[in-house]
Amino acid sequence: MTFSSPPPTPTEIVHLGSEAITVTGPTNADKVGMDVGLWAHEETLYSPRSDFAAVRFCWDAVKYHGCRVYLARPGAQVTELKNSNVERLLWTQDGEYLLGAGANTLRLWNLSGGMRSAMYQTATGRSTQRIQEWWLVLNGRGRTDLCVSAQDGFRLEKNAAIYTLSTARYRLPTLERLGLNTVQTEAGEAACPDPSR
Repeated sequence: MTFSSPPPTPTEIVHLGSEAITVTGPTNADKVGMDVGLWAHEETLYSPRSDFAAVRFCWDAVKYHGCRVYLARPGAQVTELKNSNVERLLWTQDGEYLLGAGANTLRLWNLSGGMRSAMYQTATGRSTQRIQEWWLVLNGRGRTDLCVSAQDGFRLEKNAAIYTLSTARYRLPTLERLGLNTVQTEAGEAACPDPSR
């Protein structure tokens, strides 16, 4: 659909406690006559205690795309998170931090919007084109660490594709890298490194 007037600005209503909060995304006011590249609601992710909501709005136009994340909480103004061009979101199990993953960057925001970031690199030291999987693991100290997996490369061998997969482990909330595990396999993923070894 092509708009002859500015396309509507995307909004999303989140329910936190007894409040219904309207989260307004970036404006599409400069996109008259366009049918691609429009900002739209992509994802809403509630914190484990359902006291915060992260709302992600994105645009996409063939080879290019971008996102912005907004943090909503009861009784407070909705805030846009700094450097929030990320492709996926994940809350820590205690709900104290929101994680974001871009193509090769990890971001961690606290509940006040403060941010840390780290570049994800594979075993060859290259920045990956895309983080494929990520998950939280218990670290034995009553907290969780973040495991991040990506493909480092592949080759053909006897009509089979052999992938080099790397998984890094990060301490939360510092995003300090604790180890990297790399495997060559036809499928699957590299196990998350054990920092005690």
